[in-house]
Amino acid sequence: MNALVNFPATGTGLSGLLYKALQGVRQAQPRGNLRDWARLLNASEGDLQAARIGNEDVRPLRDVFSVFYQLSFLGEVAVTAYNDLGQVQHRGCFSAPDLCLDNPHQLGIQFLTSGLHLKLRLEHWYWGCAADDKLEFFTRQGRLFLAIRKTAETSESAWQELLNQYAEGSASHKPLFEQPHHHPAEHPMPHDLELLEKEWRNMAGPEQLPQLLKRHHTTYFSALCCLGPKLARSVSLDSFEQLIQQAALLELPLSLSMISPGCVQTCRQAVIAPRLEQNKLELLWPQGHAQLDPGQFEFAFVTRKPRGDAWISSLEIFGAQGEMLLQIQGATAPGKAENLRLRELMNSLG
Repeated sequence: MNALVNFPATGTGLSGLLYKALQGVRQAQPRGNLRDWARLLNASEGDLQAARIGNEDVRPLRDVFSVFYQLSFLGEVAVTAYNDLGQVQHRGCFSAPDLCLDNPHQLGIQFLTSGLHLKLRLEHWYWGCAADDKLEFFTRQGRLFLAIRKTAETSESAWQELLNQYAEGSASHKPLFEQPHHHPAEHPMPHDLELLEKEWRNMAGPEQLPQLLKRHHTTYFSALCCLGPKLARSVSLDSFEQLIQQAALLELPLSLSMISPGCVQTCRQAVIAPRLEQNKLELLWPQGHAQLDPGQFEFAFVTRKPRGDAWISSLEIFGAQGEMLLQIQGATAPGKAENLRLRELMNSLG
């Protein structure tokens, strides 16, 4: 989508101009969303929300880390994760958070319920705000990656208490977002592929992958390009829709993960019904839905990894920079063998 206006990095003097431009774009595109308007104005979603401070119901959040320890008191909310492919939303109640210890080099917390596993990678967080009836969170480049919205079942008193405690007034300082970098991602090849394959097979579980890749001075995308077909193989971009459709016909529950720098949101144990609407792939299940743009799929792999005494197959979708954006797995408990029919579906993808 071509930009209507080119705005440099926002500052005090530019915020008012950006807000006026936003007003015009919203009038011209009333059915658009924050990401649509940001693209039209060549700005980030964070820039637009910051420009609304003092003009509309948008207030910065302070002490974002503490905000997440209050979420379990809210009752049902709608949690939406975003990346370049689209968005995935889950409705449910937060559990109390735990520290996420998958990667000792990353600070994170996680929420785990029967239908949702949400991992927050806090080193990528920069700014949050209360906007209208939701909480929104942004990277240092102003990219929106997570939103928490009230539902009819949310405790109004707990929501207001959270806002009273953590939402600042309109006179607070506005964030200064960085301009995004467009350097090509580097994916060095592993030096010892035979050793990489051996150590891959000997992993206790996928949580050991970051350390494995670090030892081999490579990236996950590079590893998948090099591994033998029993561990990783490239498949067509149509494989995602094909797998969803066939799993729905067989009523096989799936786990769908939306991956961004700031979080990984996994909607678990859901029989997902797909449909194509206006070139967007809509996925529906009882506790949520997703809207994805298949035109943004660049690479797809079927992978197999050890998990306890069993193995787990995944279909993984990557973006143009080799970043994983989406993952589909069978909804099986750790240590349990994956569903044989789902494994056969994965093996049939080409």
